[in-house]
Amino acid sequence: PFGVGTTREVVLAAGTPRVRERFIRWDEGHGYSFAVYEASVPVFRHFVEDYVVEPDADGTLFTWKIAIEPKGAFALPFKLLSPVLKVNFGRMASDGQRYFAKQV
Repeated sequence: PFGVGTTREVVLAAGTPRVRERFIRWDEGHGYSFAVYEASVPVFRHFVEDYVVEPDADGTLFTWKIAIEPKGAFALPFKLLSPVLKVNFGRMASDGQRYFAKQV
């Protein structure tokens, strides 16, 4: 099934932590939102992502938002590492932009 309530398990690479996510918004062809409800490493109190895809004068505008609230003991490390996390998430977005630009 594909829609609100659909779940998936995400593992980025073998041996890395996995998360289970539940879609909380499913707007076919326009956007999706999901929340992590379980993780193999208990780091997050909340982790939510939102994607919006909309027409733009030159093609398509993709907006990606992430909200992360770490559990207590991880709050300080996340705060200290936030500049690195922002760069890495930003790099993922620009890598995606380059990938999709090649598909046209």
